[in-house]
Amino acid sequence: MRICKSALLLAAFMLALTGISVAAPLNTGRFTTSQDSSAKQELVVTVVSVDMDHKTIQVEESPGSIMVTAGTVFDSDVQLGKLKAGTKVKVVGIPLPDGKLQASEIHAAK
Repeated sequence: MRICKSALLLAAFMLALTGISVAAPLNTGRFTTSQDSSAKQELVVTVVSVDMDHKTIQVEESPGSIMVTAGTVFDSDVQLGKLKAGTKVKVVGIPLPDGKLQASEIHAAK
């Protein structure tokens, strides 16, 4: 039994040195694995309108609203201010808790 305790102490010490956590993650109930909000999504959507003041794009498909940030990367042939209703674009982004999609990339749909 003494060897077993020593081995466990050594293993715990080695894990602490490497920064590996053995604690179970807290379940806050906010997201489940199937609803992980950090997972990027790629969608082809149809533009309904663009709100330049709020930097959002309304689209026909779900999620309905795409948020654009200073970090959003656009193709050279796509510009927020020049998007027109009916234009199809490919959006890569992260779903937000309010249901919108925060765009990290916007490309011309091919």
